[in-house]
Amino acid sequence: MTFGQIFVPGLLVADFPPVVGLVVILVVTMTLSDAINNAATALVMGPGGYHFSDYWRMGLPLEILIVAVGTPMLLLVWPLT
Repeated sequence: MTFGQIFVPGLLVADFPPVVGLVVILVVTMTLSDAINNAATALVMGPGGYHFSDYWRMGLPLEILIVAVGTPMLLLVWPLT
């Protein structure tokens, strides 16, 4: 099995371009806007005096920036043609 192949049990091995994997990575890293996405942010929330809305105020603009920059960059590096 190579990088661009996905095996689904009972089905066949499907070939996907590397851009599909990078899109999945881009989406998975978009957890900046909630305080419960990992243990580090949950541990800092209480002692730091942060509120859940503080994560939305900083995380949502960062997520919009990542999508606004990341999606065109993926299309520039790997065109859909």
